[in-house]
Amino acid sequence: MISPRITTTSSGAIIFDEDRVSEFSAEYFDVAYWQSRDLIESQAYGRGSTLIVQFQQQSWVLRHYLRGGLFGKVVNDSYLWLGQRRTRCFREWRLLADLVELDLPVPKPVAARYIRRGRRYTADLITEKIPSVVTLASLISENGQLTPQIWEAVGRCVRRFHEAGVYHADLNAHNIMLEGNAQNVHIIDFDRGYFRPGDAWKQQNLDRLKRSLVKVAGSGKRDFGDGEWNHVLEGYNGT
Repeated sequence: MISPRITTTSSGAIIFDEDRVSEFSAEYFDVAYWQSRDLIESQAYGRGSTLIVQFQQQSWVLRHYLRGGLFGKVVNDSYLWLGQRRTRCFREWRLLADLVELDLPVPKPVAARYIRRGRRYTADLITEKIPSVVTLASLISENGQLTPQIWEAVGRCVRRFHEAGVYHADLNAHNIMLEGNAQNVHIIDFDRGYFRPGDAWKQQNLDRLKRSLVKVAGSGKRDFGDGEWNHVLEGYNGT
């Protein structure tokens, strides 16, 4: 059960799960806070700047939203203000909370924050770290040929989200995580995701995933062909 609570700050607001943390400090979104306490496990950069930090007995993933594409080169990390409910961070936090309630394999949301500056805002998100996971992209790069069982598990996982009507705006090999024996599959990064009616978009979602798998395998000078994709579809279609 996730219990959202919103607190206002001098320049924005924070939404957090009060069942997890009774009071949430704005300091928890600042890199300097974790650096000064030597609680940073790791740091990475991509379309968002990401920290893995230790909070008490928990591991959290702190992500600062960064723009991608050509526009991102001009306006790196700010977005047009359209109201609190439409901020990227609040929308993703609430979507993750809904997906957790549906028992879908996603990271649990901890907190989200926006800071408004006139007509623009910046955003941050904290989620619970999924333990002992690697990205599908890393697994492909390191191991090359994966077993049919792994591909089928990926397909089954994607199907669960599609059956729930969940659209993932950037379904790719970097946002699919495999845990333990590599058959427990999770999906992360639901920025711009939403519940979407109908079925036509689902094939486009699968096509996007396939292009990503081909690209990742090719960059590692490995093959991803129809045989592997057929295993994904077997898992997706339950055959």
